[in-house]
Amino acid sequence: MSRSAPIVAVLLAVLVACGGDARPGVIGLVSEAGTGWPVVGVRVYVEGTGRGTLTDEEGRYAIQAVPPGRYDIVAEAEGYRTTRHTGVILREAGATQVDFELVPEAVAAVEETFARPARDPMLVRRAEVTLEVEDVDSTAARIREVAADLGGRVERFAHTAGARQTRRTSMSLRIPESRLNAALERVLALGVLERLSVSEREAREQAEDLDVRLRNVRRLEERLLRMLDERAGTLQELLGVERELARVREQVERYESQLQDLESEAAWSLLQIVFHEPYPVVVARPSPPARGRIARAIVRAGDNFMRMIAWGISGLGYLAPLAILAIVVVWSRRWVRRRRGSRSGAGSESRS
Repeated sequence: MSRSAPIVAVLLAVLVACGGDARPGVIGLVSEAGTGWPVVGVRVYVEGTGRGTLTDEEGRYAIQAVPPGRYDIVAEAEGYRTTRHTGVILREAGATQVDFELVPEAVAAVEETFARPARDPMLVRRAEVTLEVEDVDSTAARIREVAADLGGRVERFAHTAGARQTRRTSMSLRIPESRLNAALERVLALGVLERLSVSEREAREQAEDLDVRLRNVRRLEERLLRMLDERAGTLQELLGVERELARVREQVERYESQLQDLESEAAWSLLQIVFHEPYPVVVARPSPPARGRIARAIVRAGDNFMRMIAWGISGLGYLAPLAILAIVVVWSRRWVRRRRGSRSGAGSESRS
């Protein structure tokens, strides 16, 4: 017994130590509010314990071996507001799930922007015109002059034969937004108006939303670049950061392209013009008088009668052979009957 006592004591110490490592912890996901993208490199810690960690390439974290109790869990990262979950209860069994949605600091700037007086509207305008003109070639030349005089450009040109063999041309112009009305006035004077449509939409809110998203992903790009420069973490973690950086750069290019297209549409209004030459006039023939219609009806009736007679004469060519054949058949049957009758009479006389 005395020899086994030290061994038992050592085993108990090992069990106690192992039991100490099995204390509960905190796990969760950190994402960006509004987009749902995982945020890499966020510092998450349990306040008052000195225990914390950084999120991985998927935005996940795990803090192990935290004693049971009530704690405040904090997540903080550069470019985002610090977020805190207070009164989180950690129990003895299992890990507690605590997720974070970090709000970019740029949102505060946006809120201040909306609190300021409203800025000038950002209008995307579009007009469509259909005209009847005397000559499409000269009209096309004059429309080009209008675009050049107002600082615009011809974006598309198409020429077709059109309906009823009339020449038809369509042109698309890009005109500075402030000069669209002047362009419409000059174009409408080139022919007879058949159709006019003008539309506009407010794009300021859409542009500001794209700008906020672009600034957020650029902040994330800068943070990922700093992580690569510091060479902190394992090789697998660095590879994950590089993959995330490639995805973020692709998103930056997409937002930049969308914002540039929207700004271009607002700065350059679209004017679509369709013009054609006059359609040929078809002159209706006057109706003939009633006397003439009756005369023509009598003539048509005579023609139909003569046509029926002609059909009958033509049919005789088929009926004559049939009639001759029928006469031959009837005559043959009568001749056969007569022969049979004469034979039967001669036989009766001989027997008598």
